[in-house]
Amino acid sequence: MVSPGLMRWLGALAGIVLFALALFFAKRRFAPDTPVAAILKNAIDRGGLTPPRWLNDWLVFGTLPPIERYFQSVNACLQWMGHPQPIHSTAVERARILQRLIPGAAPSVETLLREHHAALFGPHGGDAAAARRAARDILYKTLSLRLKIFILGYN
Repeated sequence: MVSPGLMRWLGALAGIVLFALALFFAKRRFAPDTPVAAILKNAIDRGGLTPPRWLNDWLVFGTLPPIERYFQSVNACLQWMGHPQPIHSTAVERARILQRLIPGAAPSVETLLREHHAALFGPHGGDAAAARRAARDILYKTLSLRLKIFILGYN
């Protein structure tokens, strides 16, 4: 026997899922090339409100080339490790700090830095697949180290 409270929660959950599916298909049908963040920002702007900072950050992140998005994993990992970098720090400085903090991720950081430099300064661009693999490895090693610190209380 299902209680009325549980039925109410299940009904609400089903309603949310149906609403999300309707939004998903409407976006695919009417605005397939427009990012969700841009749609939200336009709706907030039309309402006369100021968009939140995270929404603007999401829009900026969405417009970055793929390899630059992958390099943001270095910045995120530095933040998670308690070493956020100022805006004027170069990519090399950030990579060296992360290599010092997480020695196991040093080869992946070096690969990501090489691909980032190739994308910015090289005539043929960088290898996005190699950069993606390196970014995932860096994130995995950082999260496993953070989990180890959380569980054991030390590094």
